[in-house]
Amino acid sequence: MADYLVCYDIANSRRLQKIYRRALKHAVPIQYSVFWLKGTQQDLDAMMQDLAPHLNSTHDDLRAYAVRGTERCLCLGPGKLPASFQVVE
Repeated sequence: MADYLVCYDIANSRRLQKIYRRALKHAVPIQYSVFWLKGTQQDLDAMMQDLAPHLNSTHDDLRAYAVRGTERCLCLGPGKLPASFQVVE
């Protein structure tokens, strides 16, 4: 298992809504347009393949970053994080 941040910028509001709904099937939203996925490389590949057909490659941007050390996270503001994150204030 690994942790991934999946982030996107979508230029069109209809595509944005569609991408958001599809991303919810794979990962947990932690900020606007930022999702946390805890899974395998195959889980990440499945998410990216699910989202890719709904993107406009000229105007939209979809990225995934493998992250380590998500046990501790610095948070400022009202955002919600999954219970597995230990928030450092």
